[in-house]
Amino acid sequence: MSKKSFIFAIFVGLITTVLSSELGNISFYGRGQASLATHWCSVESIRSSTGVHIYFPEEDETQSIATNNKIRNYPMIVYMPGKGNKNYSYINFSITNQSADLLESSKIKAELRISAPSAKDLIDEGYTCESIGLTCTNLTDYNFSKNEKEWLSKVDLRFYIESDDIRSDPQYDDEEVEYFRLQLSFGKLSTSWKEYVSQISFEEYFEDLPYREYLIRNYGSMPVNVHIGNTFFLKSRVIPLLTNGAPASGYSSYSWLINGADTMGIDTNDVYPDDNEKKIALIYSAVNKNDYAYYVHNSYSDTYGPPEAISFRIRSFFVNNFKLKIDNIKEFNLTTEYSIPRNCKIPNEEEVEILVDVRSLIYADSYHMVNNDITGFLIQAYTDNDHVKDKLVKQNKDEDYINSNTSKVYFYSFNLHNTYPTNLKPYTVVKYDSNLSNDCDISMHDHADWKGESYQWPTVISSVDKYYKLIVNAIDDSELNSENDLPDIFTTANECENGLRLIKRLYKTSTLRDKYSCDKEKLKLTVGKKFREDIISELDAGKVPEQLSIISLTSISRLNCSIFDYINIERFPYLKILQITNSEGLNCEIPDHIGKLKNLQTIDLKHNKLTGTIPESIGNLENLEILDLSYNELKGEMPINLNNLKNLKQFDVSINDELEGEVLEKTLESCNYLNTTICHYANTEYCYNGSDECPESTDLPNFSILNYQISFTLNLTISFILCLYIFN
Repeated sequence: MSKKSFIFAIFVGLITTVLSSELGNISFYGRGQASLATHWCSVESIRSSTGVHIYFPEEDETQSIATNNKIRNYPMIVYMPGKGNKNYSYINFSITNQSADLLESSKIKAELRISAPSAKDLIDEGYTCESIGLTCTNLTDYNFSKNEKEWLSKVDLRFYIESDDIRSDPQYDDEEVEYFRLQLSFGKLSTSWKEYVSQISFEEYFEDLPYREYLIRNYGSMPVNVHIGNTFFLKSRVIPLLTNGAPASGYSSYSWLINGADTMGIDTNDVYPDDNEKKIALIYSAVNKNDYAYYVHNSYSDTYGPPEAISFRIRSFFVNNFKLKIDNIKEFNLTTEYSIPRNCKIPNEEEVEILVDVRSLIYADSYHMVNNDITGFLIQAYTDNDHVKDKLVKQNKDEDYINSNTSKVYFYSFNLHNTYPTNLKPYTVVKYDSNLSNDCDISMHDHADWKGESYQWPTVISSVDKYYKLIVNAIDDSELNSENDLPDIFTTANECENGLRLIKRLYKTSTLRDKYSCDKEKLKLTVGKKFREDIISELDAGKVPEQLSIISLTSISRLNCSIFDYINIERFPYLKILQITNSEGLNCEIPDHIGKLKNLQTIDLKHNKLTGTIPESIGNLENLEILDLSYNELKGEMPINLNNLKNLKQFDVSINDELEGEVLEKTLESCNYLNTTICHYANTEYCYNGSDECPESTDLPNFSILNYQISFTLNLTISFILCLYIFN
């Protein structure tokens, strides 16, 4: 069948220059997806307390299409341990998009249910009837189905949003941080699927900091699986895309004809002749052309989630089909998939305002649609010309009228409704089939309206199976309250990063708080010349963690010799690198107790005013690899037991004019004795001459032979005396 197709389309994108409050909804998670929605942190960056397990459904290329389609309705599952010895277990999801702010949302809608872990899993995790508080003696005999009410009473899940800027800022004390953590009013969760809704509002919020954290906590003693389906943070604002027949402020438009590129960029504005209000409209007509389209759009970097509804005001002629396309993600035939099933139609030759329940269309394909990847919307009107002619013939229209019919649309407005309108009176309601008893239904449909559909609720999962991937404790960021909760020493980079977060929380009033960092698994304190506070007082107050592996203090004006009183084995038992340089206040002797820091690998004390001799105790540091005492005022004999440093690779005592003794009897990667009076009695292949007065090693006596001769003579003498004594 031949067609004369008239196509009218509007494509809308959101621009980068608008404020975040002008942008759309934020999806959190969509059924069947293997990660959180766009703009949320990656699965590797989810923070949680110890023992939290995260399960995402995952498709497999080897699986059948039917199996993969089934998985696309699976929920995400989070295993939340019981509170144990702490106040709660928790998981924290954060938004990485810096223009987003959850506090600008008016509400959150989340599909949720909970289930009990299996008895075996609980036992494997170390739980007992007693530790949970259940009336049983053995978990293997406990009937979770029969005793659902009891174990549910041991679950205390709470949901929050919060600002990381407030939580990590030392100017806010714990009470203030708790005040600004906004709890969502979901109430008690059940074992059945339900959509929970909470308003998001702060009566007395006087800060100007964004909220980008979504938290779940379990304050109960009962571990629980939290099943998460489609979840949205919804805004209340209506976003106009087309107003009074013109693109809304901030949007641009262009037009084209497939067979007439010469008309590119032409928009026709006019008033419908019989419109008493004389409203301006954009007019699209298919006269003499097969394809006509109109787009409104902007290029931008941010993308957002779907609205709950769209509305558009039009007056159409000879148009019998409309389509909605959400970006390049999904196309819906509004006539066959939406209007007719609801017994509605879009009348021709009348000015009408059409409301579309986008939410229902989205939930029908959550796997593709529940995300934050939307960049625009497209409304398309098109006509089957033969169908229109047949209809006009049945209406007894004359032949000239039939042949001259022109598909045309007057387009007045187009709006995105982030939250579904509560007042439906402004919108057109016309029955498609007057013989049916049900009226045209433009209300927002809910799960009850989708009864019998495969997408009514997410799949009920009794236990995670091979179709799930497990993320175990992605980042252990336990919000604990004591330094005792830290390990004695960090053994991995992850452990250090997790510990660093707790340290910054515990010492948030310390002036050194932002000077801590991680060098792989090593906790490091780095303080430079811009530091104007008194570091000694911080050490004296015990505000420095003992887990430090690296201390680096450079060019600190207020530093003095009392710093050495605090750098000892009792305070820093795991210290590996000690670097204190360029500090004129260090005009004292190197303390003897430095030789007790048995884990030291580097001592770097160059460019100070250190005096006295080098402590012999340094020769006890078996792990020492680098010793740099250059550019000081050291004097006296260099300890001979420095030769005991079997791992030493780099040695520098240059620019210590009164330092005496012998060079080390070992080959090093590098060494420097410049401007000292140290003599070269050993292998000096890579070393500089310290004094021209020292004899060359070839001119020195062979002390090993001499020692042997002395020893041999002494032994003969003793033997002779013993013989005389015996025979007398």
